[in-house]
Amino acid sequence: MKRLLDLIPAGGDAMAKEVERLFRRNADDHTPWRDAEEFLETLDRALNGSEAEKAEARAWIAAREPNKFNPISEQQVLDLNLKARTYLLCACHWFVHDGNVSGERWHPYVRWADQLTDLDTIASFNYDLVIERAAGTRISPLTPKQPSLDQEGRARTKQPLFLKLHGSVNWRLGDKTFFHEIAEPIELLKQGYRPAIGIPGPFKLKLTTGELQPSFEIVENALKEATRVVFLGYRFPPTDNEAKRRLLTAIGANQRPEFEITVVLGPDVGHEDVMRLRGLLKWARPRDSESRIHVEPLWVQDFLGVVRVPFFT
Repeated sequence: MKRLLDLIPAGGDAMAKEVERLFRRNADDHTPWRDAEEFLETLDRALNGSEAEKAEARAWIAAREPNKFNPISEQQVLDLNLKARTYLLCACHWFVHDGNVSGERWHPYVRWADQLTDLDTIASFNYDLVIERAAGTRISPLTPKQPSLDQEGRARTKQPLFLKLHGSVNWRLGDKTFFHEIAEPIELLKQGYRPAIGIPGPFKLKLTTGELQPSFEIVENALKEATRVVFLGYRFPPTDNEAKRRLLTAIGANQRPEFEITVVLGPDVGHEDVMRLRGLLKWARPRDSESRIHVEPLWVQDFLGVVRVPFFT
């Protein structure tokens, strides 16, 4: 992390320490965030929420460091959001940036990417470039600048459809909309751009119902026609209510008799995340969920290391 943060203007280490200090909770804290997602949501509400949400979120932030934020200014809220977004970009990107794709740890992901065809659709909520790195140049995501699909081109190259529903570390934000930038995240940071990643909060909802709306519609249509849906490490976190509503509705609308759902969230099938996702899927398909939902007691890398085509197609 330190090597990447050193490249950020105005001192990466100082920025990281400020974000971590605000986020850190003690056992007796009553802050409104329990994890990193809810912390980011609080920062975003302070900037993009309703007037009541802004006031409440700003009060919580000011209470963390009353000597610095008393009262907290609009510019300080803007700065904190940019710092948190930048820090998140670094955290998401660093292990990919420094990783050896030919190394043993990457083998399951490379193997999986090599098996995908134009019959497959990847819907990712990750900001990082793991899939792009694992697939080389063979798989690239549709961007907000690509509203139409080249079906013939995909069939000819056997390229799967790949959509990033919460943005990407190599996309940048303009003043009012997305601008796609094919560049290393480090270069975007050095040029001072805002990373186009839908961190939890009101701004993410604006993205998913705005610039990323066409991508969501493509995924919804794919879910309605799929023969199999595989959840790889994704659990519909509490900050993803819009995605939960839309994707579960599409899954419930699937009429294919052979339709099946596979859940891969780790070896503890009794974990609350597994039980919660299974419950959500049952409510999405109350008529036949028991026979169609399969939970694998594996980590994602285990599953991708053993599963074989034609499973994904």
